[in-house]
Amino acid sequence: MLIKEIISEGPRDFAGLSDMTGDKIQQSLDYFYKDHAPSRVKGKKIDSFKGFDVMQFLLSGGYQLYFLVKNDVPNLYLALSNYQDGLAVGNVRSNGTVKATEFYNYILDKITPKLYSDKGQTPAGRKIWTALDKFFPDITVTDVGDRLVATKSSEKITEEPESKPIVYLDMDGVLADFFSEWAKLAGIKTGNYKDIPPANVDKTLDKMIGTDFFAKLPKFPTADKLIQMVINHFGSYKILSSPLRHDDENSTKHKIDWIGRKLKIKPKETIISSNKGLYATQSDGTPNILIDDLGRNIQNWMNNGGLGIKYQADEDPLSKVQQWLEQFKKGEVTQESNTSKREEKIFEREK
Repeated sequence: MLIKEIISEGPRDFAGLSDMTGDKIQQSLDYFYKDHAPSRVKGKKIDSFKGFDVMQFLLSGGYQLYFLVKNDVPNLYLALSNYQDGLAVGNVRSNGTVKATEFYNYILDKITPKLYSDKGQTPAGRKIWTALDKFFPDITVTDVGDRLVATKSSEKITEEPESKPIVYLDMDGVLADFFSEWAKLAGIKTGNYKDIPPANVDKTLDKMIGTDFFAKLPKFPTADKLIQMVINHFGSYKILSSPLRHDDENSTKHKIDWIGRKLKIKPKETIISSNKGLYATQSDGTPNILIDDLGRNIQNWMNNGGLGIKYQADEDPLSKVQQWLEQFKKGEVTQESNTSKREEKIFEREK
């Protein structure tokens, strides 16, 4: 089982960047996009990428600045410069909403046939290039001494593309009985989380911070059956769960512990991330499947091109999941019809 915690991608080439908080990273992105770049040259939108505007600033001396922008908010910044027969990365930073590897792939498709790394590679920076070589079959990354260089194959990839969807299972509400324990923690005698007064929702969630709450959650009686059902249809599964807000590291640790102890059939991979939409599709465009109890997670997943099944173990029958898995496997349900049929039920109860 591979355990992967999501961290912001980007080479840590400048002093203090690795110590930046999320707010400081966003302040840095805002400065480069709204002050630094416009003070030198007028930028322009050259394309769209995964729902973002691609803004380009061409500076003198062969320097190029790129930003991924949505609603006038920069989410990723990439500085490039002319180098030999391609372009070299000078700096990259992201607020975590988009992967640097995916934008490097775009740069190789649209901007330059060769992309060189910066001269000094930190472990974090090299991680991007390793992932680029590993997860993009038509990209080759070569060590040329003091730099790495990424190129795209000019020949057609002869390997069969990965066309089978990956099924991701949420943990809380799908495999683990989060809701009953939440109600107990809130002192609700009925045991129904829906009876928690709105004013006590955040207070009760705050009580979980720093504790082993998630390690002690009961497993739903249907959990093993659900996992076996997924495996019967698609061969394997992965866990995709969100950390508790304000308690990322601690809640992640206890969720991983729960998965290791409670599940008979272990997932192929466990991912703890607040941005589930990043995993909605594969690099070849194949839509992945998410089984999740939260309507907003399913909506975001489908907005990013994936196929979603809204399922809460203590409210929905397994037959609901069975029906959707069968249709997804047969290819009978397109993203459009899936969205339209289920849209009115998307924004049900949110935890």
